[in-house]
Amino acid sequence: MHPPKRKLGQKVQPSSGAKIRSAALGFRDALKQTKPFIKVTALLEVLQEMDFLEFQVVEDHVLGDEEAVSYPDRGFMRIKQSVYDKAHSGDGHCRFTVAHELGHMVMHRGQASYARGTTGDHKIYEDSEWQADTFANEFLVDQRLLQQGMDTLDVSELFGVSHGAADSRLRKFRQGK
Repeated sequence: MHPPKRKLGQKVQPSSGAKIRSAALGFRDALKQTKPFIKVTALLEVLQEMDFLEFQVVEDHVLGDEEAVSYPDRGFMRIKQSVYDKAHSGDGHCRFTVAHELGHMVMHRGQASYARGTTGDHKIYEDSEWQADTFANEFLVDQRLLQQGMDTLDVSELFGVSHGAADSRLRKFRQGK
Protein backbone atom coordinates (compact mmCIF):
# COMPACT_ATOMS: atom_id res chain seq x y z
CA MET A 1 0.00 0.00 0.00
CA HIS A 2 1.36 3.41 -0.98
CA PRO A 3 1.06 6.43 1.29
CA PRO A 4 -1.38 9.06 0.03
CA LYS A 5 0.09 11.83 -2.06
CA ARG A 6 0.62 14.99 -0.08
CA LYS A 7 -1.14 18.20 -0.94
CA LEU A 8 1.28 20.24 -3.01
CA GLY A 9 1.69 23.72 -4.30
CA GLN A 10 3.34 24.43 -7.61
CA LYS A 11 6.72 23.11 -8.58
CA VAL A 12 9.28 25.90 -8.23
CA GLN A 13 13.06 26.27 -8.27
CA PRO A 14 14.49 23.89 -5.63
CA SER A 15 15.58 25.48 -2.38
CA SER A 16 17.06 24.05 0.80
CA GLY A 17 15.97 24.92 4.30
CA ALA A 18 19.28 26.70 4.85
CA LYS A 19 18.82 28.84 1.73
CA ILE A 20 15.27 29.74 2.79
CA ARG A 21 16.50 30.61 6.31
CA SER A 22 19.10 32.89 4.77
CA ALA A 23 16.43 34.61 2.65
CA ALA A 24 14.08 35.01 5.63
CA LEU A 25 16.75 36.38 7.94
CA GLY A 26 18.12 38.60 5.18
CA PHE A 27 14.62 40.00 4.61
CA ARG A 28 14.23 40.55 8.36
CA ASP A 29 17.57 42.36 8.45
CA ALA A 30 16.80 44.48 5.38
CA LEU A 31 13.60 45.60 7.09
CA LYS A 32 15.50 46.30 10.31
CA GLN A 33 13.32 43.87 12.26
CA THR A 34 15.45 43.35 15.36
CA LYS A 35 12.74 42.61 17.93
CA PRO A 36 11.43 39.06 18.28
CA PHE A 37 7.77 39.95 17.60
CA ILE A 38 7.04 41.28 14.12
CA LYS A 39 3.84 43.24 13.60
CA VAL A 40 3.01 41.60 10.28
CA THR A 41 0.02 43.77 9.39
CA ALA A 42 2.01 46.96 10.01
CA LEU A 43 4.81 45.45 7.94
CA LEU A 44 2.41 44.88 5.04
CA GLU A 45 1.52 48.58 5.12
CA VAL A 46 5.20 49.53 5.02
CA LEU A 47 5.94 47.12 2.19
CA GLN A 48 3.02 48.52 0.23
CA GLU A 49 4.29 52.09 0.76
CA MET A 50 7.71 50.91 -0.49
CA ASP A 51 6.04 49.44 -3.61
CA PHE A 52 7.39 45.99 -2.71
CA LEU A 53 3.88 44.56 -2.86
CA GLU A 54 0.24 45.47 -3.01
CA PHE A 55 -2.29 43.78 -0.79
CA GLN A 56 -6.03 43.84 -0.44
CA VAL A 57 -8.15 42.78 2.52
CA VAL A 58 -11.36 41.20 1.23
CA GLU A 59 -14.58 39.91 2.73
CA ASP A 60 -14.20 36.31 3.84
CA HIS A 61 -16.54 34.83 1.22
CA VAL A 62 -14.39 36.20 -1.63
CA LEU A 63 -11.59 33.69 -0.98
CA GLY A 64 -13.75 30.71 -0.05
CA ASP A 65 -11.65 28.14 1.82
CA GLU A 66 -8.39 30.02 1.32
CA GLU A 67 -7.19 32.32 4.10
CA ALA A 68 -5.05 34.34 1.72
CA VAL A 69 -3.65 34.08 -1.79
CA SER A 70 -0.54 35.47 -3.42
CA TYR A 71 0.29 36.43 -6.96
CA PRO A 72 4.07 36.89 -6.80
CA ASP A 73 4.18 37.40 -10.57
CA ARG A 74 2.19 40.61 -9.97
CA GLY A 75 3.45 41.47 -6.48
CA PHE A 76 -0.10 41.21 -5.14
CA MET A 77 -1.87 39.35 -2.34
CA ARG A 78 -5.39 39.09 -0.97
CA ILE A 79 -6.15 38.35 2.66
CA LYS A 80 -9.48 37.47 4.25
CA GLN A 81 -10.79 40.19 6.56
CA SER A 82 -11.04 37.79 9.51
CA VAL A 83 -7.45 36.57 9.00
CA TYR A 84 -6.11 40.12 8.71
CA ASP A 85 -8.00 41.21 11.85
CA LYS A 86 -6.75 38.24 13.87
CA ALA A 87 -3.19 38.74 12.62
CA HIS A 88 -3.44 42.38 13.65
CA SER A 89 -4.60 41.25 17.11
CA GLY A 90 -1.61 38.88 17.44
CA ASP A 91 -3.14 35.49 16.58
CA GLY A 92 -0.20 33.17 15.89
CA HIS A 93 -1.88 31.14 13.15
CA CYS A 94 -3.05 34.21 11.23
CA ARG A 95 0.33 35.93 11.64
CA PHE A 96 1.90 32.79 10.16
CA THR A 97 -0.56 32.96 7.24
CA VAL A 98 0.53 36.53 6.45
CA ALA A 99 4.22 35.59 6.78
CA HIS A 100 3.59 32.59 4.51
CA GLU A 101 2.22 34.90 1.82
CA LEU A 102 5.22 37.19 2.29
CA GLY A 103 7.34 34.10 1.73
CA HIS A 104 5.77 33.66 -1.69
CA MET A 105 6.51 37.32 -2.47
CA VAL A 106 10.15 37.00 -1.47
CA MET A 107 10.90 33.47 -2.68
CA HIS A 108 8.77 33.35 -5.84
CA ARG A 109 8.82 36.94 -7.06
CA GLY A 110 8.10 37.16 -10.78
CA GLN A 111 6.90 33.55 -10.98
CA ALA A 112 3.38 32.43 -11.82
CA SER A 113 0.61 32.54 -9.21
CA TYR A 114 -0.01 29.66 -6.83
CA ALA A 115 -2.98 27.38 -6.40
CA ARG A 116 -3.08 25.08 -3.39
CA GLY A 117 -4.50 21.64 -3.64
CA THR A 118 -2.79 20.44 -6.78
CA THR A 119 -1.12 17.06 -6.60
CA GLY A 120 2.05 15.99 -8.24
CA ASP A 121 5.25 14.13 -7.71
CA HIS A 122 7.77 16.91 -7.32
CA LYS A 123 10.10 16.92 -4.33
CA ILE A 124 9.22 18.76 -1.14
CA TYR A 125 12.11 21.21 -1.61
CA GLU A 126 10.63 22.11 -5.03
CA ASP A 127 7.19 22.84 -3.56
CA SER A 128 5.98 26.44 -3.38
CA GLU A 129 3.88 25.79 -0.27
CA TRP A 130 6.64 24.04 1.67
CA GLN A 131 9.04 26.86 0.79
CA ALA A 132 6.56 29.55 1.92
CA ASP A 133 5.85 27.66 5.18
CA THR A 134 9.56 27.32 5.85
CA PHE A 135 10.10 31.01 5.11
CA ALA A 136 7.27 32.00 7.49
CA ASN A 137 8.67 29.89 10.32
CA GLU A 138 12.20 31.23 9.86
CA PHE A 139 11.00 34.83 9.42
CA LEU A 140 8.74 34.87 12.47
CA VAL A 141 11.07 32.89 14.76
CA ASP A 142 14.55 34.33 14.27
CA GLN A 143 16.93 31.55 15.31
CA ARG A 144 19.52 34.16 16.31
CA LEU A 145 17.22 35.16 19.18
CA LEU A 146 16.59 31.62 20.45
CA GLN A 147 18.41 30.48 23.57
CA GLN A 148 19.16 27.13 25.12
CA GLY A 149 16.61 26.26 27.79
CA MET A 150 13.69 27.91 26.02
CA ASP A 151 10.55 25.81 25.82
CA THR A 152 7.59 25.89 23.43
CA LEU A 153 5.64 28.33 25.59
CA ASP A 154 8.62 30.72 25.80
CA VAL A 155 9.05 30.74 22.02
CA SER A 156 5.32 31.02 21.37
CA GLU A 157 4.97 34.04 23.65
CA LEU A 158 8.20 35.78 22.64
CA PHE A 159 7.67 35.51 18.89
CA GLY A 160 3.85 35.44 18.84
CA VAL A 161 3.52 32.14 17.01
CA SER A 162 1.33 29.11 17.59
CA HIS A 163 2.54 26.33 19.85
CA GLY A 164 2.93 24.09 16.80
CA ALA A 165 5.17 26.61 15.02
CA ALA A 166 7.17 27.21 18.20
CA ASP A 167 7.65 23.49 18.77
CA SER A 168 8.71 22.91 15.17
CA ARG A 169 11.26 25.73 15.27
CA LEU A 170 12.63 24.61 18.65
CA ARG A 171 13.15 21.05 17.42
CA LYS A 172 15.18 22.35 14.46
CA PHE A 173 17.13 24.69 16.74
CA ARG A 174 18.04 21.82 19.09
CA GLN A 175 19.14 19.74 16.10
CA GLY A 176 21.40 22.56 14.96
CA LYS A 177 19.30 23.27 11.88
